[in-house]
Amino acid sequence: MSNNLIFQFGLALMVLLFSTLGAWYEGSEVLERNSEWEYSTPFTHLFYGEVNDSNDISRLDHFVYAAKFKPINPILMLVSSIYLLTLLAYVFFKQNRKWFSRFIITLGILLSLFSIALYSSPTIGARVIFYVSLSIGILYIVIAVIFYVLQKNKDIQES
Repeated sequence: MSNNLIFQFGLALMVLLFSTLGAWYEGSEVLERNSEWEYSTPFTHLFYGEVNDSNDISRLDHFVYAAKFKPINPILMLVSSIYLLTLLAYVFFKQNRKWFSRFIITLGILLSLFSIALYSSPTIGARVIFYVSLSIGILYIVIAVIFYVLQKNKDIQES
């Protein structure tokens, strides 16, 4: 693996780490806003049932709250995670562009589906995450189609 890829992995991991810590910290505000406990604690409701006290709230719900109301760090988490996945796919599928193209289009479709799930959310954070994930999803689908067309042209020229 080249130094350039190692640097990119390191930088993306650092962004992911610091944005995760930032989102966790910002999302801890949910502990003090009991008016949001019903709407911003889906993991607590799923795992433990009703929220009666701030000690009942799952740590995962901090990220939900941060994504809904303070989306900068969750967006950085999303983008750095996608970038890390893309780098890993590039390393693993370096010799096989068809598999890399399939990975990219699959990731694009998954991101587009994820964004559709956020479409009707009334919070500003979820709307911003909707637009970011939809944009990246469409970009990845377009890139995969371009890779596919270029590969087909190359195959036609070689035969």
